[in-house]
Amino acid sequence: MTTHNWQNNAECAGLDTEWWFPLGPTSNNQGPTKTALNICNQCPVKALCAQYVLDQWDTQEPIRHGIWAGVRITQTQGTKGKSHSLKEAHTKLQQIAQT
Repeated sequence: MTTHNWQNNAECAGLDTEWWFPLGPTSNNQGPTKTALNICNQCPVKALCAQYVLDQWDTQEPIRHGIWAGVRITQTQGTKGKSHSLKEAHTKLQQIAQT
């Protein structure tokens, strides 16, 4: 992944990336996930992070996993092949990017 200038100012820069990319949505070890979410919530570039994910949303390689801008993104299939989790994540990211 290419590093963008805003990423250098992120609170997560240099920290354990496994906190932001847990093994799965049902991982038993929620401690690192909570820590990652808390760090994101205090991050000065949270809106830029959200915008970065939104800019990738409809590309050939969209971001569909991890914690970005304090939003947990997981790709799980709903009843009609659509992901309810992704739709909710997209809405939250839009709200954050506008701040």
